[in-house]
Amino acid sequence: MPPKSRAGDWTVYRKRLEDLCDRLKRENLRVDSTRLDSYRKTFAEFDRIISKGQIRQWADIANFETLLNDLEESQEILEACDQFSDLGKPGLRDRIEKMLSGQRELARETLAKGGARNVLFELVMAARIDRAGFAVDLDRSEDVSFRMFGRPCFVECKRILSANKLRTRIEEAAKQIGKRCIDSRSSKARGIIALDVSKVENPGTVLLTCSISDKVGSEVRAHLQSFVAMHRPELEPVQEPRVLAFYIYLRLPVAILQPIGFWIGKSAVFYLLHHSKSEDGRLTLKLKEHMRDREDP
Repeated sequence: MPPKSRAGDWTVYRKRLEDLCDRLKRENLRVDSTRLDSYRKTFAEFDRIISKGQIRQWADIANFETLLNDLEESQEILEACDQFSDLGKPGLRDRIEKMLSGQRELARETLAKGGARNVLFELVMAARIDRAGFAVDLDRSEDVSFRMFGRPCFVECKRILSANKLRTRIEEAAKQIGKRCIDSRSSKARGIIALDVSKVENPGTVLLTCSISDKVGSEVRAHLQSFVAMHRPELEPVQEPRVLAFYIYLRLPVAILQPIGFWIGKSAVFYLLHHSKSEDGRLTLKLKEHMRDREDP
């Protein structure tokens, strides 16, 4: 859970982050001079400012935006890694190296330099699937591969940077899944298209406001539902029938007014592409049920 205003929560979060850095170093993965390291330095500086009672001198827009960015980005990295007890797992190590590289600030990310966060989304999806009880294989060319009730399943992950490109990215993913299914030589192979729409809703400068922390989940879900409703024409079924569903994911930084603090709100929805009573529809509902209880509140 991301840090809030209470000192205990912040201390726990900082320890989780330091524990992750220690785990990475034990696997001989470089932490120094990565973007994760820059986030740690921001938090250490923030602690110093707080301890010296200099928060009023520190609190300008640039410092606030940096702190908010680093909280959001580091929390996502933690989710991606915490699920895996072995960071040396085949395929995982290489992806972690890529994930830790790249542009530090989301607001300055460009299409050409988005590789690190693209890999991060792959690992977030892998962690969520693993948490639902399916062993993921990251040592392959697919973004995420796993066995779903005895059949091959491939997840193609797309971060949507522009709403105008939503349908194009969906079609790209559908073609990739079709090829994966053919290459698997299994008539039972299926695929999921995972869409991260966070950058569309928050290019790096948006802060959602909630009165209390208990309302974060419902507010972020409402935001996601609004996105889905607005873009329903682009979310029509694809030509590739082996695509079971879209898994649409959103994360937003949230300011809590009472008590004052910050939260990283997340929500996700399955958008089925087959009738719920068809074989593929029932299969998707079964997968959805397995993942439902593992989602963020």
